[in-house]
Amino acid sequence: MTPGLFASRTRLPGSLALVIAVVVLCGLLLLRQFGDLRLGVREDDIPESFRPPPLRRQSAAPQFPAATGDFRFGINEGVAVPAKQRTGGIASIEAELKADAALVTGLGASIVRAHTGAFPPVSYAGLRLQASGRPGTPPAAAAVSDPIALADAWVMAVGAAGLEGVMMVSPWPGNASAEAAIRAGSGYVPHDLAAYAAYVGALVERYDGDGVDDLPGLIQPIRYWEVDNEPDLKNTLPPKGNHGFDPSGFCTPAEYAQVLLTSAAAIRQASADARVLVGGFYRPHADVGEAYIRGVVAVPGVLESFDLVSIHTYSDDPAGELLAESLVVARRLMPGKPVWVTETNAASSGKKDYLDEEFQARMVATLHARAILGGATALFWHSLVEPPTAAELNTLHQGSLYRLGSGGELGEKRAVGVYRRLAARLRPLTVAGARLETTGLLRFGDGSALLFDGELKLAGAGEDLLTGEVLSVGDRARAPAWIMAAPPG
Repeated sequence: MTPGLFASRTRLPGSLALVIAVVVLCGLLLLRQFGDLRLGVREDDIPESFRPPPLRRQSAAPQFPAATGDFRFGINEGVAVPAKQRTGGIASIEAELKADAALVTGLGASIVRAHTGAFPPVSYAGLRLQASGRPGTPPAAAAVSDPIALADAWVMAVGAAGLEGVMMVSPWPGNASAEAAIRAGSGYVPHDLAAYAAYVGALVERYDGDGVDDLPGLIQPIRYWEVDNEPDLKNTLPPKGNHGFDPSGFCTPAEYAQVLLTSAAAIRQASADARVLVGGFYRPHADVGEAYIRGVVAVPGVLESFDLVSIHTYSDDPAGELLAESLVVARRLMPGKPVWVTETNAASSGKKDYLDEEFQARMVATLHARAILGGATALFWHSLVEPPTAAELNTLHQGSLYRLGSGGELGEKRAVGVYRRLAARLRPLTVAGARLETTGLLRFGDGSALLFDGELKLAGAGEDLLTGEVLSVGDRARAPAWIMAAPPG
């Protein structure tokens, strides 16, 4: 097992153990000097542009069939409390997370993804920042910004709801990597890789459920660990407000590969049951994205270092073709690896005339169909709730499933009904071997089918996924619709 920042003993041999011990001891001495033995991070170290929308809601949680099939419905950053909302103490945050988790299970999703640039903010840089000491921080504020306390609360809320969690490790806060590295006078790769490896091992050890240095009262272990987020985007997009920065020398394929190899080794040393995800590549469908992936996987040992491929695709493409193209590239460049779409959505509003709530609702079925046809075994929708004011909206938030009123009231977009009904139909099924029978019709092994594009005259029963209306023989089904399997005989 790997020694953690939260453990009282180390088990690494030789000089590496000495280096880690010195780093940990110095951090603890500094923490003791300022009277706070927990680890935390300043909320204002995470730019607002990368913070998830506030979540204020209550929800009914319908019962869904057990997820006996082989496709996972997930929500990216679905269980989260934005930095601006962490004002009521840890108990208030725990209550928020519990409400989030109930909302996610009510949709029929079974897995959620965390993000070090959003929640919980447990990047290596964030932990080191708090360990450096913050004189004059009031105890209540320190508790709310303590990333380990926030991570503990996230893990407990996710486990209590019966959800699985994907946690992230990263040198810098998620999408704010370049900003944080510039402030620290660093490049993408941490100066002290041994200390970084200790950070990774510490998090995995705390939540792996092996009985050694575990979070007290841990309900369900975290098995899935993703190494950073969108490394190809960091290498092509300058940080916000710093357009003079040349991103081409930051988080290069070789640098990301180095961090990936270091992280994966630390994860596996801490837990033999852990599964490693390569950081969600942002645009595999684009030439620049494909070239970046090629550079990463060309580094010796990289393909063997991770278990699952993580990709992202955002677009207002009504046919979902960009997602299909991304999956083709991912499977070609990283063969034999399961592929998860860990971020995607469709906007419910925007500059194009067709972007409305009905379009978004129909795209829930289209994107899931494209994912299944492309060989993906999970899709995480981004995200749960959009901000209450137009000033806080951006393209990604417009793709959220719920809207939030200025008074905190929760409103369902039309996509919620489609998501819930589709999850109820698909969760028990085996999607392996599903085929495109005709344009827009995805047929499964049990004979049922998803109509995700076009219209079809029914020869049997069905369900309109947009309205929930039961369809009968002879009815004209319009996508999105579920076609029931013909009864035997």
